[in-house]
Amino acid sequence: MEAIESVGGVTSSGPLVPQQPMGATAELARARAALRETAGPNRWQAAQEEVARLQAQEHMPPLAAIQSVLGRLAAGWEPTPWR
Repeated sequence: MEAIESVGGVTSSGPLVPQQPMGATAELARARAALRETAGPNRWQAAQEEVARLQAQEHMPPLAAIQSVLGRLAAGWEPTPWR
């Protein structure tokens, strides 16, 4: 059996930086963070439930549902839990 000769390796000029989400993933993450901040801890669960309702009943994509709830919160809407 022949020995395998090493030809090189990966070099780094500094610390590795975690890969940041790009495109639709990043946009969805930013929208979700904005929703969490806008809703606050007292309305977060109800806001999430409204996003889920819009996705299930209105067939909205996740980003559109989050943006819709964000717009409604900005207009003064108060979410109430489904329960």
